[in-house]
This record gives sequence, structure tokens and C-alpha cells, in this order.
Amino acid sequence: MSQSASSLQFFTAFQMSDIWFLAEAAGRTLLIAAVSIPGGTVLGIFFGWVLSVSRWAGAGTLGLVLDMFRSVPLIIQLILFFNFFPIIGVPLDPFEAGALVLVFYTSALVAAVARGGIEAVQTTTRRAARSLGMTYWQDLRYIVFPIGMRAVLPAWTGVALG
Repeated sequence: MSQSASSLQFFTAFQMSDIWFLAEAAGRTLLIAAVSIPGGTVLGIFFGWVLSVSRWAGAGTLGLVLDMFRSVPLIIQLILFFNFFPIIGVPLDPFEAGALVLVFYTSALVAAVARGGIEAVQTTTRRAARSLGMTYWQDLRYIVFPIGMRAVLPAWTGVALG
């Protein structure tokens, strides 16, 4: 009726199939990081620019959504996205749902960092660029992004590694 203690095994040694399973998991982790970090960075820089340009409208609409992504725990976001999209008729596999959630989560974090970098460039420096005849986009490309992104590189690294 009862099993003897010698027939129960809770911990076994690693087998070759376990090593391959772990290698596949590491590969998928690197792949999802390769998708979510660049995608979230590009989207986050755009969101950060929108937040720095439109103070009231950006903070009221986009800032609210980004704050929601930053404040809701990541595991809850993963569960909600994976279960919500099939309800509305868009089936997602776990990798797609995870990549989508991590892109938006990373972009929400990078948006705050990028906005800080854009606002770190002094107004006098931007006025000097405009007085030299640069357009707004040239000012952003040649003055604001090189100076601001250099200032936020450590914070972005923390977001990318976190």
C-alpha cells in the first residue's frame, strides 16, 4: 500500500536532455532580450520626446499610460496580455506576448530616461543652436541627442540590464 522511501526520488542528477532544455531556454531569453531592448528603446525615445515637447497633453495621456506600465508588476502584465488578446480574437503564442509586454515595459522605463536626457540639455545651448540657423530637427539631431543621450547612458544601461 505505501511506497518505500527508496522508491521515491525528489532530486535527480542533470541529464543531457536537461542541459539542452536549459540551453534552449537561454537562447529564447537572449532572443526576447534582442527584440525587446532595441524595440523598447526606440519607442521609449519617441515617447520621451513626446513627453518633453507636450507637457500637459503628454503628461495627461501618454504619461498616464506609461505610468501604468511602470507601476503594474511585470508578471501581472504578462498574464493579462497573454490572456486578453485571445479574447479579442488575436491569438498570441507565449513568446509574442512576452516580447510585446517587454517592449512596452522597456519603452515606459526608457521614456522617463529619455525625457530626462532631453531636458538635461541647457536652454542656452539650444538657443545657441537655433541662433546659428539650425532647424528644430537639426537641433535635436546634432545637439540634444548627442549631449542628452550621453548623460543618460548609465540610466539606460540599468534599464537594459534590469
